[in-house]
This record gives sequence, structure tokens and C-alpha cells, in this order.
Amino acid sequence: MRLILTVALVALLANCQPAAQQPAATTSGARPAVTAMATPSLPANVLSLNCRLPVLTVKQTPYSYSGGFITFPRGTYLEDPAGIISGVGDGEFATQARPVLRAYPDGDPPFYDLAMKRWIPQWSAQTSPDGRTYAYVTPSLGGTQSTVNVVTVATGAERVLNISPGFAVKDFDGRNVYLTQIQAWQPVKLEQGVWRMDSATGSFVQLSQQGSVLAVRAPHLWVGRVDPADPSPPKNSQGSQLFDSIVQVNLTTGTETVWTYRPGEAVSLIGLDRDGHPVVGVTHGPDFSGSPSTVLLLGAPGDSGTVITNVAVPLSTMQADVGRIWFGSTQGIYLWTPADGLHKAFPYAQSMMPAGYCL
Repeated sequence: MRLILTVALVALLANCQPAAQQPAATTSGARPAVTAMATPSLPANVLSLNCRLPVLTVKQTPYSYSGGFITFPRGTYLEDPAGIISGVGDGEFATQARPVLRAYPDGDPPFYDLAMKRWIPQWSAQTSPDGRTYAYVTPSLGGTQSTVNVVTVATGAERVLNISPGFAVKDFDGRNVYLTQIQAWQPVKLEQGVWRMDSATGSFVQLSQQGSVLAVRAPHLWVGRVDPADPSPPKNSQGSQLFDSIVQVNLTTGTETVWTYRPGEAVSLIGLDRDGHPVVGVTHGPDFSGSPSTVLLLGAPGDSGTVITNVAVPLSTMQADVGRIWFGSTQGIYLWTPADGLHKAFPYAQSMMPAGYCL
């Protein structure tokens, strides 16, 4: 369960488990909303499904997430009363369901923890493989100290370890928390270096000094680069440098592998599939604003890639699944499979994003 869109897609931004069960009831008296799919004909990759996909919608005022489930192949959407996660101030989010789970998600959306049947205020990359714990960093809020918090989902209990300000959780294996240091937020978030904190002992070790970290899935990290051989490296409308390359770095050996290099084009890491292969967005110049012109799944370093779409579809959060990939958008949920390509699986009149496996 790992996850990450820079450029225009970042505004919303990679373990097969037992079949999903109905979410636990809460004390809320709200009646779930049911939405029927309005599409008269569905593609084969949607009609063949028999599962429930956890999804999220966003409410701007007050800022909160609402979790629910799309059931396929019927194409109905049911809001989950236990799926409300609200902003409580200073970037902190908390569940309405009890025990209350809290986090500072650092721009990533919540996630449906299938193993524990709970909506949690952190994304899958910060959740342990068994789903029992997740990790987050509390900001210093002007002070000189932050903390790494490891939360037990069943009880909401937290183990708290001190850390200096400016770090973000990128990966969590259940014991080791992998962190990067935030260098800048605008025009995009830039992160540098990788540290490993042992949540049992508090040991804190720097593993890499690499800049422009895009993702960590131990034992590898992914970074954005500008190749010095590029005669016209991409820049955005503000003049800030974008990436023309995405490189994988082994955290143990330091070995670097260039997975893609696109001279004169901007590339972004959208996420990683179930096998750890990168899904990348490619934007052509001279104006690098807007959605990527092409989205590719790379099977190997230097691979030309499998085209997921070559149309500027406003895709957002990506969720890897077994043999398929889900994407959110401002128009509903999209599904990509190798056999049938990319199709809209569930139309919706506002932003909706996948939040877990469809089981």
C-alpha cells in the first residue's frame, strides 16, 4: 500500500486482503446518500467488476472529506456515516468515528484501511502493511520541536517521538518511518534527503542526501532531475525548473537508475503500481500548465511506456490495485486495465478520488 501529481495534478495528490465488509455503524443519524450511475453502457473492464471501491469527496466549507463506497457492476455510490474526516485547525484532521484518529496529512488525502475497516486521516504510504498502525508528523507551529506520531488504529493510542521541525512521512513499514525534509512549498512542494526513524527505539539515521524526492518505497526512493544534456529543460510560467527525468535510487547501495528522460518535456511521478513500476505524466511545452498531455506506465528503465491516456484528462489521486489502476478526477472515477485501457467507471458532478482497493 504505497503510493503520490506534481505540475497541475498535485492540487488534489502507491496486498490483496480479505473481501471488504460493511463499515462499522456509528452514532450518527445521518442517512447515507445513494447515487446511481447514469451511464447507459459500460466498458468491459467495469462490467467485469464485482467489488466495492472506497472513495472520497471533498467539502470546502468547512474543509472535510466524506468517505463512501461505489459498488460495481451496479454503479451505485453509498456514503458511509463513519467516513467523515474533518479539518480541526492548523492543518490537523480528525475522524468523527470513534476512537478518534488524528493526523496532519501534509496534503495527502485520507485512506480506507480495509484490515481495520476504518477511515483514517492518512494516505496508504503512511500506513503499515498490516493496516494496524499509521505514522504522521506534527508541525512545530512556530516552536522548536515536532514529533513523529505512530498511531494504533484500533485504539487511537499514539507513540510519540521527538524530531526537529520540517519533516514529512513518506513511507512506513510498521516499524521504520521514512521521512524527508521539506525545502519549499511553492510553486510545488520540494523535499530533500531520506531519514529512517525506528519507532521502537527512536534511532534516527540519514540514508540519503538526494534532492527533489518524489516518493519513497523502501528500499528505493524516486527523485526528479533535470538532465544537463537537455538543450531546452522545461520551466513553468513562473520560471521555476521542472523535471525532465525520473530516477530511482537504492537507499542501501546508492545505485541510481534513470527510468525516463524526456528532453524538453516535463515529467511528474503520479504514483507506483502494485509492482512498484512508476506511472508518470508527460507535459509538452512551451506552456507546461494544465494536466499532463500523456500518462504512461513504465515497465522497465528506459521503457517507452504503456499509454494510459494521451488526452489531457484531469486525473488526480491514483490508487494502485490488483491488475488495474484507479484515478480520481473532477468528473468522477476512472479505471485503467491493460486489456481495456482507460474508461470512466463512475461519473460524478464533483471531485472524487479512490481511497483503497476494490474488493
